[in-house]
Amino acid sequence: MGDDQTARRASATLHDAEARFRSAFEAAGIGMAIVALDGAMLRVNQELTNVLGYTAEELLGSGGIRAVAHPDERTGAASDDFTRLVSGEIDRYQRERRYLHADGSTIWGATTIALVRDSDGRPQYAIAQMQDITARRAAEERAERRAAQQGALARLSQIALGEQDLPALARATVRAITEILDVTLAGLAEAAPGENGLRFVSGAHSDDVGDNVAARLDEGHALLTLRRHEPVVVGDAAGETRFDPSGLLARGIASGVTVPVTGVDDEPFGVLGMYAIEARAFDGDDLAFLQAVANVLTGAVRRLAAERGVRFQALHDPLTKLPNRALLLDRLRLALARGRREGRWVALLYLDLDDFKNVNDSLGHAAGDALLRELAVRLADVLRPSDTLARLAADEFAILCEGLEEVAESATIAERLLAVVGRAVTVAGVELRPTASLGIALAEPGVAADGEDLLRDAGLAMYRAHRAGVGRYELFDDRMRAETVERVALTNDLRGAIEAR
Repeated sequence: MGDDQTARRASATLHDAEARFRSAFEAAGIGMAIVALDGAMLRVNQELTNVLGYTAEELLGSGGIRAVAHPDERTGAASDDFTRLVSGEIDRYQRERRYLHADGSTIWGATTIALVRDSDGRPQYAIAQMQDITARRAAEERAERRAAQQGALARLSQIALGEQDLPALARATVRAITEILDVTLAGLAEAAPGENGLRFVSGAHSDDVGDNVAARLDEGHALLTLRRHEPVVVGDAAGETRFDPSGLLARGIASGVTVPVTGVDDEPFGVLGMYAIEARAFDGDDLAFLQAVANVLTGAVRRLAAERGVRFQALHDPLTKLPNRALLLDRLRLALARGRREGRWVALLYLDLDDFKNVNDSLGHAAGDALLRELAVRLADVLRPSDTLARLAADEFAILCEGLEEVAESATIAERLLAVVGRAVTVAGVELRPTASLGIALAEPGVAADGEDLLRDAGLAMYRAHRAGVGRYELFDDRMRAETVERVALTNDLRGAIEAR
């Protein structure tokens, strides 16, 4: 009789324990399931159905815990853990893993699975617990993404401060965008002259970020951004109505964002964009990062423009915008080196307006400036693109011509220049027919020559032409240098004689 009571009490105790377990199982604030050793779910609680979005019947008939796991989680470490568990090698494991919600979305769960053994120690089943940590993981991923974006911006800002080449900076920029934002391609395009035009600068694909990859922006998307001068977000290209999305669709692009890059004086420089092959919602962080990158490019464009402006002012004449003496001599040095290597003539022509002082004295310096600007345009129009026209002084110009086959070509150029100078021009309401004197100095093929010496010789030839009349040219020869040296010596002797009485 005593044994029966003991058995009944044990049975009642077990029944109470099962009831308490069942109650705790159903009322638990986290998802729970009893899982068979083959992975099938034998029982699930209400919280698990809430988290995963399936009914209890769907979960029990789904084919097991693997069926609701994310495809990437069905193999690898998570699958290995369960195999080790049911074999009795381990008693429990914990892992953060992804699951598929009934609506197709991905959720993150902190999962603990513990093995239940029988009285002999043999594995019977497992109890799984899953807590929804999707919001926490999203916050962590967002924080990591923001940190990565801030780090990328810091690196790009450093590059922008030291990089003198805009295409090189653009390549670094689009690589950062494809890596940080996980988009298919990114690119930078500059607004070309005219109402509808883009000049591609650089781009990259996410699967190949080499410098030679061309990830060109969609013209319709980019031009809309330029016209609005504000970001344009495309969530689904198939439903786009603001511009023609055929360019995007033809390349398999489903979504994208373009933001404007501002240039000098707040004028639009171009467009920075990124695209993805799947329809996706770019959030505020994505847009803010892309605009921040565009702002880095804006700063670089303005700095480079300012530096170019300073260099231009240092090497160009402010009145005519032509190269000055310093830039001419630099180009002359390079031309002489090429001439020696290639065995061609290099000609330097020195042009001086006749009686320019009379224009300034009679019509005013503004009229003289207008005449110089007009003549600069005329002279440039009759020269080759490879020639250099420079202004040396008030009314003195120099013309560098390289790659000449013979000496006679320099004479042809001189005649052409004197002819355009002599055409009538109206200045301050007065018609003028200016003339000029021109000297030519030549560097022979294969012979070393000095730029300063060549410029001096061309000047001597110009003075010889000036003394001979107006509208003439002279070719320098060694006799001119000898005469000049003799004249300087005679002048010094005469001055000495006067001082000595």
